[in-house]
Amino acid sequence: MNVEVIAAAVDEGLKQARRVGADTPTLTFPRPEFSAPVEEALKSQEEFSHGGFLLNLGGGYCGFQTGLVAQVLIQLAEELGSARSAADWLDRLLHVERADGLGILALWGLKIARGIRLTGDVELKLIKDIPDSRTKQWVMKPKDINEQILMPTPALYEPPELALVGRLTITPLLHNLRDGDPPRDEVQVKLRDRLDDILLCLTAVGPCTPIQAVYWFQFEDKEIERARVFGARMHHHSEITPHPGLEARELDADKAQAVVGGYFSLGDDSRRKVRNALDRLHRTMLRTNIGDQAVELSTSLESLVATGAGENTFKVALRSALLLDPDEQTRLDCRSLVKAVYNLRSKQLHSGRAPDSIRVGEKRRQSAEVVLDGARICAALICRVIELRGIPDWSRFDLGIR
Repeated sequence: MNVEVIAAAVDEGLKQARRVGADTPTLTFPRPEFSAPVEEALKSQEEFSHGGFLLNLGGGYCGFQTGLVAQVLIQLAEELGSARSAADWLDRLLHVERADGLGILALWGLKIARGIRLTGDVELKLIKDIPDSRTKQWVMKPKDINEQILMPTPALYEPPELALVGRLTITPLLHNLRDGDPPRDEVQVKLRDRLDDILLCLTAVGPCTPIQAVYWFQFEDKEIERARVFGARMHHHSEITPHPGLEARELDADKAQAVVGGYFSLGDDSRRKVRNALDRLHRTMLRTNIGDQAVELSTSLESLVATGAGENTFKVALRSALLLDPDEQTRLDCRSLVKAVYNLRSKQLHSGRAPDSIRVGEKRRQSAEVVLDGARICAALICRVIELRGIPDWSRFDLGIR
């Protein structure tokens, strides 16, 4: 690319904008009359002779066509104070073959003092420590009442403080439109699935209630991030709307690392069952109705320790107690509590309402306390299965063969 030709055109376009006293053209409200000289200059270059490029984001593409590039160059020239600097930036970008990026899933419901590395490629970080970008600025900005109406979750009414941050490599960075349709790249899609699994894993640490706020992607290199004409953010639909009053809990860093690392070491069948249990435990923590919580909790327990059809109350209660603790009294208490959770589930399903209190062994306890203790048992069971590196062989386990 002839940098001098592009720099001269950018300088002319910027002068036109300044002569009429116009603000620098923005990407939201483009002023094509100012970028027209730049667009024509770009079209004269071999690199842009077929209309320009698409910018690879690892799960989709962002436009980097001639007209958009022209507007970016004028804005960048104003920002840097030099048309030549803007042209040099474009020339460098066209020679970049691969780039590192960050997939960022902002969370609500957790507290940490410092960042925690959970896997080789994923960290739980304070958002303030993430490199700046336009999307980060939007996420961190307090929302007024009109913006709150458009928020996908109450978690965004106030800026989230933490995020799961995964690293990925994009290659090739640019796809020339002369080469036809771009190749399919799902590296970011796979990372997002991984981050969703990690969010669920963190539920078992406490247990607690991590809530997805918003997901976005940005390039690590600020120079490459400038090429993103449009910022994109995503939010997976949540079947259960998080309650805005959920309390953020301090996360045990060592336990979080052990649970997440162990989860990804599980075999496919065990990981699938553990993920189902984590998902139902997470739903338990999100719900506020006691009966609904008992239904979710029972389903989570069955994902871990039930096998086959039939009555599961006895089987789930016994295996839960045996799996968790060698102490006799603790086992008795655990079995009684799991049975109480199943009784609450039965009341909810058959009468439409769980009672305010339920018998646990020889005592009567508040149902809300029973569900909370049941969630703790379920989280402990999940951690125990991960520690054992898989679901036990129940045909041997039930006979006391470990």
